[in-house]
Amino acid sequence: MIELFKHKKSWQGTIFYGKSYGKFLNETLEFDFEIKKIEENYFEAISKDISGFGVNPTEAFIRGEINSNKISFVKKYRNDLMFDENEEFYLSEKESFPIIYKGLYDENSQTFEGDWKMKAKIYLLGIIPIPYNLKGTWKMH
Repeated sequence: MIELFKHKKSWQGTIFYGKSYGKFLNETLEFDFEIKKIEENYFEAISKDISGFGVNPTEAFIRGEINSNKISFVKKYRNDLMFDENEEFYLSEKESFPIIYKGLYDENSQTFEGDWKMKAKIYLLGIIPIPYNLKGTWKMH
């Protein structure tokens, strides 16, 4: 299945925000995905957000694996995009939390589809870390 990435290096995708995003449930984010390195079943890629809810203007670095029709990868943005109490986005100087993607390739539609999740923290009173999970779905063609 890794042969697929050898023949097609540029992909376009969409993430869909899940229930953990509250009123932003089902908002979408469009992204580009460019394969940079392939070694056996492993790959490295660069992703850039294009449009939609929560566009991070920095690149994301991706490392992943394909086995049969299954794909899994971890995406980390150069700078984390944070959400403040006024529901405004701002860039942090820190690298993002890892975002874990898992999915399947459908040969008929020539599309990857799956789920994504990210463990994040918010800080109560600016000092007490409270962990929480963010989740959603994704597809890429």
